[in-house]
Amino acid sequence: PCCPVCHGHRTITRVVEGEAALRAAVCDELRAGATQIKLMASGGILSGIPMETPQFSPAEIAAAVAEAAAGGTYVMAHAYESRAIDICVAAGVRSIEHATLLSSATAARIAAAGAGIVPTLAVFAVLREEARDPATAARMADLLRRGLESIDIARSAGVVIGHGTDLHHGAHHRQPEELLLRRAVMSNAEIVRAATLGNATIMGLADEVGTIAEGKRADLIILDRDPLRDVAVLGTPAEHITAVIAGGRVVMQQSYTEMSDHQD
Repeated sequence: PCCPVCHGHRTITRVVEGEAALRAAVCDELRAGATQIKLMASGGILSGIPMETPQFSPAEIAAAVAEAAAGGTYVMAHAYESRAIDICVAAGVRSIEHATLLSSATAARIAAAGAGIVPTLAVFAVLREEARDPATAARMADLLRRGLESIDIARSAGVVIGHGTDLHHGAHHRQPEELLLRRAVMSNAEIVRAATLGNATIMGLADEVGTIAEGKRADLIILDRDPLRDVAVLGTPAEHITAVIAGGRVVMQQSYTEMSDHQD
């Protein structure tokens, strides 16, 4: 149940209008196997619709949230600016994707509601580089700056921060850059926490994953250096990951020779 106006998402979304239609769409998606519901609650950076423009009424979003809750899950919402975010949070949306133009007042409301945000800086960096004209490049640079400011505002308000990139198609290989961009406003520990416990908390999975603890699922990566000292090691994962453990089983492990070659 998303309004398909952003970033070329048209193939995975549907246009829905009205409370009854939203409830029906949520039910349909859950029957099809969806584990979460996403709404496009505002315009987007490439949609032609201003980012400040809300795309659902409070009642419509509340209807989607209620139906998702009845199905045992939650709603996340694409929203950039405080007006749309406020509507979402008041209606019970758990996660705000992007939150690039966040105000202090809205951040306080997000924290009070126990919701979280998933900033996506890497997409602005990539689009800035790929811009075909100076105006677009400048706009993406400004959004990157505003996105960093929003993270800092959210940190100060005690908002749960997750990790995402909004990169798709041919830019998947640049996803680690998100970790590096955040260094301007977050400590190494905060960056790692957002990508682990932050995401787990937002998704309601903190009892299963997100930290290393007895009884939790052993989904781990082993690194040759400590990212809490230098998170840049996660920016080039192929050079520093020595093993991958999924569900307690080692699924990838470098040989001692390969590890020595990297260290040399």
